[in-house]
Amino acid sequence: MRIIPKLDIKSNNLVKGCNLEGLRVLGKPEVFAKYYYDNGADELIYQDVVASLFGRNALYEIITKTAKEVFIPLTVGGGISSLDDVKKILRCGADKVAINTAAIKNPSLIKDMAHIFGSSTIVLSIEAMRELLNEVKEEYVLYLEDDHYVFPNGIAKCAKFLSKNPSYRAEHGVSIVADVGKKFPSIKYMNHYMMWGNQACHLKSRLKKINKTGLTYFSVRRTGELMEDLNDIGSYSDQNFDELLVNHLSIIKGRVKKISTLFLKRPYPRPKRYNIPKAFDWVGNENWVKAYDIYVRSIQSILKLHGLDNRAAISWQEKILSEYMVIRFGGRLKSLRNKILNLYNKTILKFYILTLLVVNYKYLAYIKQI
Repeated sequence: MRIIPKLDIKSNNLVKGCNLEGLRVLGKPEVFAKYYYDNGADELIYQDVVASLFGRNALYEIITKTAKEVFIPLTVGGGISSLDDVKKILRCGADKVAINTAAIKNPSLIKDMAHIFGSSTIVLSIEAMRELLNEVKEEYVLYLEDDHYVFPNGIAKCAKFLSKNPSYRAEHGVSIVADVGKKFPSIKYMNHYMMWGNQACHLKSRLKKINKTGLTYFSVRRTGELMEDLNDIGSYSDQNFDELLVNHLSIIKGRVKKISTLFLKRPYPRPKRYNIPKAFDWVGNENWVKAYDIYVRSIQSILKLHGLDNRAAISWQEKILSEYMVIRFGGRLKSLRNKILNLYNKTILKFYILTLLVVNYKYLAYIKQI
C-alpha cells in the first residue's frame, strides 16, 4: 500500500473541508508537505481547488519551496490548460501534472502533453459534478448572499436533498453578521467557517446557529438566467470577473463552483467593475411578487416579535448596508458607494427587510420535519 496525501490549496493556503464539506484554512502547504514527507508519505498531490474557476495557476512558488524540502514524487493539478503550464510546473520541481478541466474541453491535449513530456508525467484527474440547479423546476431561486440559497416554496426540498445526498455540500463565503437582539447592531465582517467551525457544514445546524447571530443580504434571480450566467462566465473579457463568484452559495458535488447574482464586483485590487442591469430588471415582476408574498407576510410577523415596525426595519437595513459599503469600498470610493446605495433604495429595498429571520423562524419548522 502506498500513502499519497492530497493537499487542496486556495489562495496560497492549505485548505481542508469541515468533515469534508466547506473550506477551512489550515496553513502553509509547504509546511504540511514536509510533515507528510517526514512521516513516511510515498507521494504528494497539490491541487489548486479554484485555479480553473479563476483561470490561473498560483502554485509555482509553493512548488519551488516544497521541492527544496521534500524528496518524493510530487503531482500538481489545478488550472493546467497548456503545454507551457506543464513546462513551468515541471521546472519548479513537480514530477507529474494532473489535468482535469482542460482535458474535458480539449481531449487531444492529453496526447500532446504525453508526447512531449512522457506519459508517466501526465495524470488525468476526473471529478464528477452535478449541480442541484439542474434539477430545480421552480422558476425563481432566492439567494441569501454569502450564506444560503432557498427556493420560495421549497427549503425543505433543499434540506432533504442534502440529507439524502451526503456527497453534496452547501458552500458559502463571507458575510455581514449583525446582532438581531439590537435595533442598531454593530457590524462584523467575518467568515462563517471560522465563526462556526464544524457546525457550518450542515444546513440544519447552520440555520439553528445563525438564528442567534443575525442576517445577511439576499438577492433573487430567475433560475434560467442563473444557469445562463454559469455557462457564459468564461466569455467575459475581464478574467477577474470570476471574483463575482467568490461569495455566493451553490450546492454541488465535487469541487467548489461558485455562482453569483452578477451585480457587484470587489473593486480592489481589481481594475474593472461590472454592473449588470438584468440582475434587477425582473425584481418587480408580478409573478415574483406572488411567489414572494410568503416572505413578506413572514417578515411582518417577525418584525412584530422583535418590536420593530417596517420603518424601523428599513432604517436598520439601510444602516447595515451603508456600513457594509464602507467595509467593502472604503472612503476612496464614496461616489460608487452612494450610487449603489441609491440603486438599492430605488430598486430592491422592499425585498431586503430582515430576510434571514424568515429563514430562521418560518422555514426552520420545515427542516425539523425532515
